[in-house]
Amino acid sequence: MATLRERLVGQRYVVSPSIWAEVRKSCRDELKILYGGGPFDDATWTKLDTFGRREVFEASKLNPAMRDLFRVHGPGLRLEGARGGELLVAFFLRPRAASLRRRLEDTLRQARP
Repeated sequence: MATLRERLVGQRYVVSPSIWAEVRKSCRDELKILYGGGPFDDATWTKLDTFGRREVFEASKLNPAMRDLFRVHGPGLRLEGARGGELLVAFFLRPRAASLRRRLEDTLRQARP
């Protein structure tokens, strides 16, 4: 019997008028959701800092054509995306995945209505 995480793969839904989400398959025992409809700018990433510690990989210093990458690590959650990028990838660990997902989506709605 398939787990709930496996049954959700491929599901798409609207978070706000400007943001959509799609559940993707992950290689670990976690829920992976791709959020699109950015750009997810510095102001959005500042609001996402409430979830944990932010790390910045300044790829633009290596090659000006590349975007800097942000990662936020928090308890039960990891967020990844490019500065000003169109996509944000969220990885949720059990058992707090549902509550963290709702909290993240509320934060995204406030940042990008």
